[in-house]
Amino acid sequence: MRSFKRELARIRTRTRTELCDDRNAYRAVSDEHLDLGRRMRIYCGVVARNMVIAEILLTGKVHLVRKPSRERSHPIVMPSEHLPPRDILAFSGSPQRASVKSLSDHGPLATTTQPVAKNGSAVPWKKGIFEISRMRHTQERKIMKALVYQGPGLKEWKEVPEPTIITATDVIVKIDTTTICGTDLHILKGDVPAVEVGRILGHEGVGTITEVGSAVSSLKVGDQVIISCVSACGHCDFCKKGVYSHCLADEGASGIGWIFGHLIDGTQAEFVRVPFAETSLYLLPPGVTPQQGTVLSDILPTGHEIGIQYGHVKAGDVVAVVGVGPVGLAAIATAGLYGPSRVIAIDLDANRVEQARKFGATDTIVSSDADWKEQVIALTDGLGVDVAIEAVGIPQTFTMCLDIVRPAGHVANMGVHGKSVDLPLQDLWISNINISMGLVNTNTLGILLKLVAQKKIVAENFISHTFALEDILEAYDVFERAAETKALKVIINA
Repeated sequence: MRSFKRELARIRTRTRTELCDDRNAYRAVSDEHLDLGRRMRIYCGVVARNMVIAEILLTGKVHLVRKPSRERSHPIVMPSEHLPPRDILAFSGSPQRASVKSLSDHGPLATTTQPVAKNGSAVPWKKGIFEISRMRHTQERKIMKALVYQGPGLKEWKEVPEPTIITATDVIVKIDTTTICGTDLHILKGDVPAVEVGRILGHEGVGTITEVGSAVSSLKVGDQVIISCVSACGHCDFCKKGVYSHCLADEGASGIGWIFGHLIDGTQAEFVRVPFAETSLYLLPPGVTPQQGTVLSDILPTGHEIGIQYGHVKAGDVVAVVGVGPVGLAAIATAGLYGPSRVIAIDLDANRVEQARKFGATDTIVSSDADWKEQVIALTDGLGVDVAIEAVGIPQTFTMCLDIVRPAGHVANMGVHGKSVDLPLQDLWISNINISMGLVNTNTLGILLKLVAQKKIVAENFISHTFALEDILEAYDVFERAAETKALKVIINA
């Protein structure tokens, strides 16, 4: 006979998908049917008991309707504050026939009221079938405020339920600082259709842990942490290779590491649930402020990895960055670590290209000038740049990079594109040009954190505006009008 305690320990090591795929499972709903509030029907046996226990773990209480032996037919209610003794859910009999033990001898733990349909008739029982559904918690979930996506062009600062621990590797983080990314603007334009209405936006931030899952041992309540924009299980084939952006875990969607504010609720809120906490959070060291840490969540790793590393920048290279918003500036700031001979900042905004100098740009060009291309070529002895980094995400800026890169050079695309780009292969094939692109893995976040702590990268230079969390709509307005407001990174403090 297996004890309830042992079964809990066993189930905590298994994913929902594994539970659903156990023998005798009967899928009555989608693969997500273990999520809170989803109904499920499964055959009697070991799966039924697994699901009962999983529901208790998730919600604290479970409503179980079954066809018990002999003549007794009744629902069983197990409130979280009156969970039965460990032997109540003990296993007995063979896996095919074992059943949850009756609670009839445990007083307030059981009820014997047969369900009644709306028309007053008794609800018929299905032989051998369990039906499990979430019930209301004894105490309602707490409410917080969050920035919620309501469809293309629409967002709302509204009350939503606070997140709760769902899996043993989760933690709950109280947001201390967050920010707005250019990707959030792409979402609001409708460029990222995977983002559903009702999703809390945001994938960057620093916060303080308020609750930890049972499998989390290296983090504790009270730790202040940087939230990586990419979540990683740490165990799948891609994670073992450091390609966290394609984590195969089933949180959000298999093969996608960027899930915050995309496939699960994000950081533009008072609290956030962080999956795979031990491989997706970084302790904020002494001497690094939450505001500096927020810059490390996304833009610094993106500029460094997708711009500089993917572009294979090396000592003596001439590097051009087309588009010097926050991510473009991050590429400029980290390019200096590799010893290029020139770093050319190119942008429509004269103010931004001048600001780029304090991040390490040696030359600046305003792309609205009719001879902008000739200016670049003149700085490269007529050859073109070794590395052209695209940091906007529109066809025109990608084409600009193709126009200025030299033969055998690199074009590194960092921008999030919402439209297709023409690729003139008839002209490019003979030039030996390498083109790279990708989603950040944040596997250099730890290195960059040390450089920020050592003041070798001045993270605070990225911050142009600061707002309170309740003023996030105003922060969006300022960030969306960056050309007018001269906004770079807008920090939002809780």
